[in-house]
Amino acid sequence: MPKINFDEQAQIAEPIEFTLNGKEYAVKKISTPILLRVAELGKSNAIDGPIQQLALLVGVDPGEFAEVDIRSVGRALEFITVTIQDGIAKPKNSPGTATP
Repeated sequence: MPKINFDEQAQIAEPIEFTLNGKEYAVKKISTPILLRVAELGKSNAIDGPIQQLALLVGVDPGEFAEVDIRSVGRALEFITVTIQDGIAKPKNSPGTATP
């Protein structure tokens, strides 16, 4: 019978890592409160909403992305979203997935 321990974060998902403006960032853990805040920001009409979303997901001050091209911020958010969706569709070490 397949078995997975969801308490072991590394077992089900690796950090989502990317480089933006020459600096490396990682989305390590996404909790419900973080997702709720990201969703709220997505519904707002704030001009810096995407910057706030990205900062929240990687755990930095939004000012760190103030000078970054908004198109790059959008691509980073898209990359994070697609990676999360792919991970939900087929978690690491899920039944039928080879383990290293």
